[in-house]
Amino acid sequence: MAAATTPPKFVNLDKEEYKDLRLTIDVFAQLLDEPGLRSLEAGIVLQAYVPDSFGALRELEAWARRRHEGGGAGIKVRVLKGANLAMERVDSVMHGWTQAQYATKAETDANYKRMLDWAIDRRRLVAVRVGVASHNLFDVAWAKLLADTRGVTDRVDFEMLKVMNTTVPTLMHMPSPFQRVPLAQSW
Repeated sequence: MAAATTPPKFVNLDKEEYKDLRLTIDVFAQLLDEPGLRSLEAGIVLQAYVPDSFGALRELEAWARRRHEGGGAGIKVRVLKGANLAMERVDSVMHGWTQAQYATKAETDANYKRMLDWAIDRRRLVAVRVGVASHNLFDVAWAKLLADTRGVTDRVDFEMLKVMNTTVPTLMHMPSPFQRVPLAQSW
């Protein structure tokens, strides 16, 4: 249905819990490999507080490159630090599981930067667009500097909630490349 509309709708698949990471990636890739969806550009979200996200990013980039080389559309990967850490911690405690997420903000921040540093690279952006999702001005400025100095600004989007991004483009002297994502949207 999304591929059949004019213009095609952009579908973004967001994984909310660590336990769904593998399932989400598998469903995303298998669906987009269907003949009727090979021309559909779609997106997936990776949360940096999950240590497995860096490996998932690398896996998705390799798959997207193969898909693109075979005549398929590219994909978008939105990288964010993650908003569900507290819920994941509670879930781990309630089930007696070892927490899969990074234990500290510093570890999450380091993984977020490692993921963006790896992804914002011309060699990796042939079949992938990167969505930099953050409300941290330093992180946004750092990612913009990477994109500018590496000559890939056309393959990097900056995203934040609409209510959060009214001054950032002005402060960074940007022509508002931010995608304004509303807090809620009627379907």
